[in-house]
Amino acid sequence: MKVLVTGANGFLGREVVAALVADGHAVRALVRPSTDVGPSGWGNQVEVARADLRGGTELEALFAGVEAVVHLATQMTGDDFTIFSGTLLGTERLFAAMAASSTKRLILCSSFSVYDWLRVGARLDDDGPLLTEVWQGGAYAAAKSWQERLARRMAQQHGWKLTVLRPGFVWGRGSDDLACIGQRLGRWQLVFGPLREPPLTHVQNCADAFRAALASEAAAGATVNVVDGHGTSAARFARERKLGARQEGRIVWVPLWAARAFVWLANRCARLVFGERYKLPSMFVPMRFELRYRSVRATSTGMMKTLGWRALKSFGECARATWGPEPGSDARADGPTMVKLETEKRRAA
Repeated sequence: MKVLVTGANGFLGREVVAALVADGHAVRALVRPSTDVGPSGWGNQVEVARADLRGGTELEALFAGVEAVVHLATQMTGDDFTIFSGTLLGTERLFAAMAASSTKRLILCSSFSVYDWLRVGARLDDDGPLLTEVWQGGAYAAAKSWQERLARRMAQQHGWKLTVLRPGFVWGRGSDDLACIGQRLGRWQLVFGPLREPPLTHVQNCADAFRAALASEAAAGATVNVVDGHGTSAARFARERKLGARQEGRIVWVPLWAARAFVWLANRCARLVFGERYKLPSMFVPMRFELRYRSVRATSTGMMKTLGWRALKSFGECARATWGPEPGSDARADGPTMVKLETEKRRAA
């Protein structure tokens, strides 16, 4: 199958491309015109296309011969307006071009940020409560919420087979300083609620989930969470990161109730001093604080029951892939090459 992957040179995108290639797909990897793809490990197996989804380039030609789209591209930097408008504008233009083509399969990368974390209970499954006031979660949450709504509307109008994947906190080599663990204060790493189990998914496991969604006809119409389900506590992640990354300083365990009380107090003080128009860093916004630190058991029931998916690697293997040594100048064995080897072993079995 020929697959168009947007955001292909991003942290998750590179691994998704590698996983799809390893599964036998022909991939057209979409990157921005100024992007230096660099030593991606793709070789000649991937067709690199350059275009800016937000404008300046006609997108219809991207769909020539394409049977499926994996939409990962998201505006991640800038102010709230830039993040929201960049994500939605790019998505609208992509979907308009797709509607004019014969492509009918769409896999959309959403996010855990679309959930209403003030109403989430002790367990979060695929049918968890969604934000009604989407801006409560910030620009990124608003963009992802509207992206899902737009995808569903377009899928209904044009008969697309849509699958929405909502990854938890994606981590891996080069992106292991996770907001869901705590905050760094100089040489101190604060860990909020050390015994809770953050909804983690390693980038290679997450990429394999997209491969599995594309491979399954049962995935059409599904909306599913993607978490590894290793039961890894925030404390264990922080300790493994400190040892593996050889971090200096101390880890400080902070009870979740104490961190939550501090956020409440900061909001009260800010409202008293600055009035209703006060603005605090995102960590002090209750909805965003709960997104990062709420003690909840997140599951991937839909991925397991509908697609038969399990995390490709254990937490120990993910830790070694993230903090273990890199094998010199060759394409790293714990990156796309390893994804290919793991996939080939699974297919052979």
